[in-house]
Amino acid sequence: MLATADGIVSELKSPGGLLGISPGMEFTSRTTQLQPGDKVLIYTDGVELAFQGNNGHRLDSQSYRRVFESLASRPIEEIIRGLEDRLDDDAESDKPRDDVIVVGMEILPRRNPALA
Repeated sequence: MLATADGIVSELKSPGGLLGISPGMEFTSRTTQLQPGDKVLIYTDGVELAFQGNNGHRLDSQSYRRVFESLASRPIEEIIRGLEDRLDDDAESDKPRDDVIVVGMEILPRRNPALA
């Protein structure tokens, strides 16, 4: 997921299979130009399951995206902490359906060496 400095949240998608499953598998390369204030979250599919929720009998496959969007304006440390808090609030957080791994990055503004 990409959260731009101006608040737009989008998915960075690339076609291909699961990473690390088959030796020798080739993947399509994509390039995205990041700007100061942009944040990138890389996550396993367990995140989608963890935030899926159960609305009656229908699973909500976009709830993880709404969680990301609600946190996107915060610094990356707060986004990760917010995701952890929401996972811990889940009544069954001690019995996850899948592994949950999230890596977050934020492009910081360039520092002026004259001011350092």
